[in-house]
Amino acid sequence: MTNAKTPSLLNDARILTLPSAKVASIHRYNAEIPAEYKTNELLTEFVIRHDLIRRKPDIRHFGFNHPNGEKADGSDHGYERWITIPEDLDVTPPFTLKTMSGGLYAAHRIRMGRFDEWHALIRWVEQSPDYAIVWGDPASMGGLLEEHLDYVDQYRFTQAQIDQQTLLDLLIPVRPLQK
Repeated sequence: MTNAKTPSLLNDARILTLPSAKVASIHRYNAEIPAEYKTNELLTEFVIRHDLIRRKPDIRHFGFNHPNGEKADGSDHGYERWITIPEDLDVTPPFTLKTMSGGLYAAHRIRMGRFDEWHALIRWVEQSPDYAIVWGDPASMGGLLEEHLDYVDQYRFTQAQIDQQTLLDLLIPVRPLQK
């Protein structure tokens, strides 16, 4: 996947632990509107309807390709979003209730759109003497996640504002290497 002889250029990669969490999931694919945009629209409505910013001030927002898609026209591409929710919140369709397992992740912060930096983060972990990647379901980006940072301030952004101002953490599940 990457060339081990090419050093990673990342200087801000870090390891963090995500706690397990109850999440509401929204998933769309093969739509007239890009899946990322449609799921964002539905998620924003969900957050407002349930007053989540007030009810859960530590709200977190994650997303990932599902499925990754291989067709040139993008018709087989999908996107899934998770939003952390209070324990007592009932989740109804089109959302589903899930549990994010949490765990150890390598993280790298980017501006929205800089997804080419996934390669550098993967290379950083592959070259690490301390960690290895724990690959997950290939149809769901192999377990990789994108966390929208400071979501409390961003959920009402227009799509143009999201594209220009959003910061993301790219997250790769990892495990410590035995020493």
